[in-house]
Amino acid sequence: MHSPATDLVPTPRRILWRNSVLVLDDDAASRRAISQFAATVGWAPVAVPTFADAEAMIETHNFDCIVSETTVGGRDVGEFFAALAALGCVIPVLIVGGAGRNVIDAAADLGYGLGLHVCYPIEKPLAISTLCDRLLRINKRVLDGHESCCHRDCHWRRSDRAPAA
Repeated sequence: MHSPATDLVPTPRRILWRNSVLVLDDDAASRRAISQFAATVGWAPVAVPTFADAEAMIETHNFDCIVSETTVGGRDVGEFFAALAALGCVIPVLIVGGAGRNVIDAAADLGYGLGLHVCYPIEKPLAISTLCDRLLRINKRVLDGHESCCHRDCHWRRSDRAPAA
């Protein structure tokens, strides 16, 4: 049994750690909102406005998740996904987009085809509860030691028509 804490023998505390998420969106308001929601549910967000910035950050930082818009600065997410695949990226990638369900589903399928761990995408306008719930689920999986989320083993992708959350 541990002895009571004194000034010289502090009570051990669990180290608080926040997983980092890279938020990629060319719209400043969306980037800010996604970052705030991510921080609210326990993530440490780093936000960037371009694919080039994101690629540079990935080469120098260790992220636990990526949230990306389908189109940034007129460029399609496909080039970014190809760069992630070339790096052997194994972290969860969550796609958000306002271009319509077919476009974001195609982006998710492209990422999956490249071997990325793409979670079921969220359509804009973002529902705060949907985004927060998804980020909480991803964070729990990462903290539990799962390398992937949520595409490869997620029940969302196994259904013919996945629900919004």
